[in-house]
Amino acid sequence: MEKISVIITCFNREEYISLSIESVLSSDFNEFELIIVDDCSTDKSWEIIKKYSEIDDRIIAHRNNVNLGDYKNRNFAVTLCSTELIKFVDSDDEIYHYSLKVFYDSFLKYPNAGMYVSSKYPEFLNKKFPILLTPKESFELHFLKYGILDVGPLSVMFKKDNLLAVGSFSGTRFVGDTEVFLKMAARFSIVLVNGSLVYWRQHTGQEIKNEALVFDREVLSLRIYKDVLFSELSPLENSISNSIIRNKKKELLISILKKTIKLKKYTTGLKILLKVLNE
Repeated sequence: MEKISVIITCFNREEYISLSIESVLSSDFNEFELIIVDDCSTDKSWEIIKKYSEIDDRIIAHRNNVNLGDYKNRNFAVTLCSTELIKFVDSDDEIYHYSLKVFYDSFLKYPNAGMYVSSKYPEFLNKKFPILLTPKESFELHFLKYGILDVGPLSVMFKKDNLLAVGSFSGTRFVGDTEVFLKMAARFSIVLVNGSLVYWRQHTGQEIKNEALVFDREVLSLRIYKDVLFSELSPLENSISNSIIRNKKKELLISILKKTIKLKKYTTGLKILLKVLNE
């Protein structure tokens, strides 16, 4: 039986790290190794991690000598994995006891896919999971219908070699996850697995909650979409890609205008609007 390498990367998550670790250890599927990499936390995260590693030999705990940052730390953690299958669990999130089993069964049915994505979209509830998608089908569903790749690493299981083949995480701020998912979907078939496999905890300590940064996210997401849609690997015709970008620009301009008014950051908003128009 193939094992799953579950990766938890951590930085100052003493409030949640135990819950994250416990959720993995409580899995019905027991064939896993749990790799936890602490990125020089200044709170009690590392002490908590060490205690767990001392009582469960499935845990491989590592503490970085220097702070790598979120994406570089994920890439480093991948080098510690001894298995083909990789499942990320952020240190403030949880998986349910049946999650790894569902992901693994999807792998057994479609072992040649590049990644396995937990979809929560109600439009798929009348279909039987897992669902194998070609690159073209993935792009059409994502860009033209449901946004199936608008998830975080918590909702995805990767094949290690395929993740490395697309360059892992580039470190692009805010949208680095989406960037990887799109590159994977362009190059490999993907599998949609049933939703409700993970618990994404939302709290004030998340960067995504910082409204002052929303403008940067908007522009970067457009840039990533353009890079992928017009790459040589894109499965969509240029006419369709051009239409997607036009619609995306229109949506972003409206969104940025609303947020500019809400946050009363008129100078910043105007600059971002001009950036989007020039993209």
